[in-house]
Amino acid sequence: MLEVIEHEFNVAPFPTMALGEAVTGSWKAHLGLDLTAFAMDLTGTDLRWIVDMPTWNACCKAMFDRAMSDPAFFPKLQTDVVRTCNDLWAFAEPWKARDFSKHSNAQLANEYAGFMAKLRPTFEYGVQLVLLDFNPPLLTNHLQAIARSRFGPHANEAFVTLTTNVDQSTFAKQQELDFLRILTLDKNEQSAELKRHAEMFGFLSYGLRGPLTWTESYFMQMAELSRKQGLDAAAKLAEHGKDATKTREKISQLEKALAPEERHDFAIGRTLMYLKPWRKEMQCRTYPLTERLLKEIARRLDVPFEYVRYMNEDETRDALKSGHVDSDLLAARKKRCFVHGAKGKSTIYAGNDAEKWTASVAPEPEVKTEQLQGTPATVGKAQGAARIVNTVEDMTKMQQGDILLSVATNPFLLPAIKKASAIVTDQGGLTCHAAIVSREFGIPCIVGTRHATKAFKDGDRLDVDAHAGVVKKI
Repeated sequence: MLEVIEHEFNVAPFPTMALGEAVTGSWKAHLGLDLTAFAMDLTGTDLRWIVDMPTWNACCKAMFDRAMSDPAFFPKLQTDVVRTCNDLWAFAEPWKARDFSKHSNAQLANEYAGFMAKLRPTFEYGVQLVLLDFNPPLLTNHLQAIARSRFGPHANEAFVTLTTNVDQSTFAKQQELDFLRILTLDKNEQSAELKRHAEMFGFLSYGLRGPLTWTESYFMQMAELSRKQGLDAAAKLAEHGKDATKTREKISQLEKALAPEERHDFAIGRTLMYLKPWRKEMQCRTYPLTERLLKEIARRLDVPFEYVRYMNEDETRDALKSGHVDSDLLAARKKRCFVHGAKGKSTIYAGNDAEKWTASVAPEPEVKTEQLQGTPATVGKAQGAARIVNTVEDMTKMQQGDILLSVATNPFLLPAIKKASAIVTDQGGLTCHAAIVSREFGIPCIVGTRHATKAFKDGDRLDVDAHAGVVKKI
């Protein structure tokens, strides 16, 4: 049965169609079985990820069982994730200086195919990390059970501490710390550093489809705003260092109460906290560069740049060979399409064909409740007005001290996240974006409630108890 497992925003088939191609044709060697189907239902830029639920659950269980029973399995997976991501970046990085206008159509097709050949393995291995702790959050449930048995009433606080990774930094965390470091420099030294900073970290604002907004100008504006607000960057950096030291000490102390296999399992959790978002960042790092290629393809085909995102690899190759593309079909796909991944291939449907596929997806349940339970990601308590924030446009609703509700947060939403007194998400486990950033900013956070954005509406007064993992209307 086809069922929705996740919502995402500001998405297009390229590059995400490679995901379905990768996970329906290559997992048998790793897990003993493949997904029957992995699909995308797109209305404009709003996406629903859809899976064949029986094989999805079977893959999740196979992944969890392998990781828990075979000590060599997860380290090898980690190596493969890092290797494939580095291979992808090594392929795309030269595009910074590439003049695609001098390429023949055949060369453009080869570059496109080469990129997709490097991108698919990053999904093949990287999405196995997702299986370990997402819908159902098997690793989170397992580690929470250990925490309850070992730490009793302090289980949630122990769980949060033991799954916090202070020794490996995502690009997002590196960006934050490097920006603070630049703010400690003399003003006349900052210009060159901010330019380097934008070149290194600007891709974080691009996400899956852009636009690229974290430019040198943006960071210069942020630096000026920080000065006007009197931000003490040196104190912030010192505080971060002290917090990291305290967390290491707490982990060391808590681990004394754990059996060796339990320490091993929590170590996987901490690694996952870093590796899962890092893998996605490494993919996103290449996407502003692929835009240069796609724009040249669009120019050759005489269609809008966005249309090229709605073509699969075979269609792109054939269009570059013939010089012809059905622009009406691509326009229809841009409005509404269904991308069905099966047996390592992606097929894109539009119009009535897309509607037929959508009709085969199980309806999402209606929710009527005034209280929900989720997983504590960062402990604490808060009360405030609910604001549902899923897109950049939604952020205008957010006021300081509001409770941010989201299907799943992403780097685009950081300005709203920083205003929140608490974060509550429908999706996610200990390694989701909300769990990671809430710990970085010390914001109480509950993830995996499944229905928060359906049960509550903008303006509802909410009480968030991230010690107990409960959010309720007051």
